[in-house]
Amino acid sequence: MIYIDKKKEKEKEEKNKKMLYSGMVECPECGNIMYPEGGCWFCPVCGYSPCK
Repeated sequence: MIYIDKKKEKEKEEKNKKMLYSGMVECPECGNIMYPEGGCWFCPVCGYSPCK
C-alpha cells in the first residue's frame, strides 16, 4: 500500500509541475483547472478563489 501511495503522490507532483510550467493551476477544492481572473485564480466548477 505504501508503494502505491508514493507512486500516486509522485505522479501528482509531476502533473502539478507540468501544470505550473504551462500556466495552469489545479483547484485545491475540486481538482479542476483554475483560470486567471482579475489578477487572481478562479475555479469555474466550484467557485473557489484564493483571493476571496
